[in-house]
Amino acid sequence: MAVRERGYEHWSGRLQEEGWRAWPIFSLGVKKVWHKRYAKLLLSSTAFPGLILLLLVIALAKPELKLFTSQIKNMVDAQTMFYHYFANGFLSLMLVIVSIFSGSELISGDLQANAFPLYFSRPLARRDYLSAKIGAVFFFLVLPTFLPAVLVLAAIPTFSAPLALSLRTIAGVMVFPLILALFFASFTLAVSIFTRSKRFSGLIIFLIYMATDLIGTLSSALLGKDGFLLFSIQKNISQAAAFVFTAKPPHDFPASWAFFFFPAMTLVCLFILDRVVRRFETSR
Repeated sequence: MAVRERGYEHWSGRLQEEGWRAWPIFSLGVKKVWHKRYAKLLLSSTAFPGLILLLLVIALAKPELKLFTSQIKNMVDAQTMFYHYFANGFLSLMLVIVSIFSGSELISGDLQANAFPLYFSRPLARRDYLSAKIGAVFFFLVLPTFLPAVLVLAAIPTFSAPLALSLRTIAGVMVFPLILALFFASFTLAVSIFTRSKRFSGLIIFLIYMATDLIGTLSSALLGKDGFLLFSIQKNISQAAAFVFTAKPPHDFPASWAFFFFPAMTLVCLFILDRVVRRFETSR
């Protein structure tokens, strides 16, 4: 009744900002990926290395399982176990696949639909838009890295496995997967922002990943210096894992270089994203 009596009255007050303004973009991105065909199957397969690790911890905690403990007698500490978990090539390949699956169309789809004027016609800052898009990819990258590793970490004291946990190991399990997830999320979006085709952006992301490994391996083999492996994303993961978990580095260049490779490249990708999105923000 009050609306009919007073008619339309323009709001002259101040809107109250509550929560994260980019939450609708983030939640929509997560839902969009989650309801894709084969999403559950793909995300379940990424947990395979973590499941193997969990079974090994249970086997070490059960002396009666001599058949299994004899096969893993070389696994003497937690650092070595988590190093092999993060350094294996299967996990790094799955990170690339999940990155493409979840992030190749988040920005390229907006480009194809010319959605940037609509986004920035609202009280939405550039940092909110980018944090929402990166957060959506980051969410799905954390699932195969952070969650399984933390579950295995919690299983060691729970099952009383004979594996000593140092503060460095615990910190590495908690931090290293987050660094990798942030790198792959920003890298995926930094590549996809230059094309309107999600299929083409996914192909380019995969080719860049493979090309870095090929360039690093060939350069190292031809020139006889392992330092060229710093160009390889996959080799950097294994070398950085050796630095984090104090394992013997698989390659002959400082493992600390590989560890700081990921934060450095993340900053480069974030800079690219910020510069490109700024053009759309200022053109509204």
